[in-house]
Amino acid sequence: DSELDRLASQSTRFEACYAAVPLCAPARQSLVTGQPASIHGTFRNRHAAVEGERTLFHDITAGGHVTGFFGKTHCNVEGFGRVQSQEDLLEHRRRADPDTVLAGAGRIVRDGPAAIPFLEPYNPRYQDAGRGAVFHMEEAVTSATLEFLAGIPKGRPFFAIASYLAPHPPLFPPQEFLERFREAPVVVDRSYRAQASELPRDLRRRRKGQRIPRLQEEQADNIARAYLASLAWTDWCVGRLIDGVEALGLHRDTVVVYTSDHGELLGQHGLFGKRAFYEGAARVPLLVRDPRLGSRSRNL
Repeated sequence: DSELDRLASQSTRFEACYAAVPLCAPARQSLVTGQPASIHGTFRNRHAAVEGERTLFHDITAGGHVTGFFGKTHCNVEGFGRVQSQEDLLEHRRRADPDTVLAGAGRIVRDGPAAIPFLEPYNPRYQDAGRGAVFHMEEAVTSATLEFLAGIPKGRPFFAIASYLAPHPPLFPPQEFLERFREAPVVVDRSYRAQASELPRDLRRRRKGQRIPRLQEEQADNIARAYLASLAWTDWCVGRLIDGVEALGLHRDTVVVYTSDHGELLGQHGLFGKRAFYEGAARVPLLVRDPRLGSRSRNL
């Protein structure tokens, strides 16, 4: 079983959880404010903190918790005691090794007859992450979160967010995870090859602008494999994080929540990505493991 299966077996599973908006910044801003986009005002991935805006982080920190946020932000993180964004973590790594590159850097083709620019970060050629010092944010987020937890004074309550990027594109996990799925049979919705005439006009326009109809079947299959490999990589990191919490002796009185800001269409309705209120993009996982409930699981 996967690490997420293990977590799910110990959790309350919310099977009908949906993102407020299936897009990174608006969904995350709804999570931290408890407000819909029509109130908090973030509709695109260009979030800017509103002066005087309060989030749950302000109240948690004010209540005496040690608070930390690590990884992808795309929301208002004011109120946290410690924040290390994706950019911070990359810069920290580059101070140790200036040659460090982002996973997939230099492997994404933006021009040429075979390139489909929007889908290049999805790794349609199923390439490895690159050579040399490659930065995988999930690994850095896991390490930074565990380091933070290890430094919390004994008995102090805490609130920490490990904010992973994968399986969000770019889909370039470590090579060993790509190899697991290199020959894997996959089932991809082939409606991306059709005209998708049933789509609303704005989605038809977007689909055409993204050149999705040009996608070949082998490329679509490789995208699905890269997505599965990236999900397996995230799963491994989640397992390492949970094992670290247990090794620190924090699991007996720590609530663990696993969720996401959006899904991925992977060819459904002739679309890739999110930005659509279809099931594949809008439905998200939500697992809550509360040690006060024991090891039983239930569905809601």
